[in-house]
Amino acid sequence: MRSVSANAVARLSQFDPDQLPPSYRGVIMVVNKAAQLFSDIKTDVMEFYQVSSAYLIAVVVVVFFVLLNVCFFPPKSPSNSRVIVLYGNNSLTTG
Repeated sequence: MRSVSANAVARLSQFDPDQLPPSYRGVIMVVNKAAQLFSDIKTDVMEFYQVSSAYLIAVVVVVFFVLLNVCFFPPKSPSNSRVIVLYGNNSLTTG
């Protein structure tokens, strides 16, 4: 639709508007408004996509660094607390 209206505007712009019948001026105005509307919608969608992707990237980076710190650099436990380390199939079970 956008390309059709763009082609129509390009062809109609080759003519002098004063030499065209008055009814064509209304058609030209409608086609121009439609082309502008499609352009505005495309711009709005692209801006929304760029902002959304920037926020998504920021959230992913933050989550990555939080997980990195938790997994590879766990908080140190105080020296007076008990730490139980489980290896392999050794587990604390009752039974």
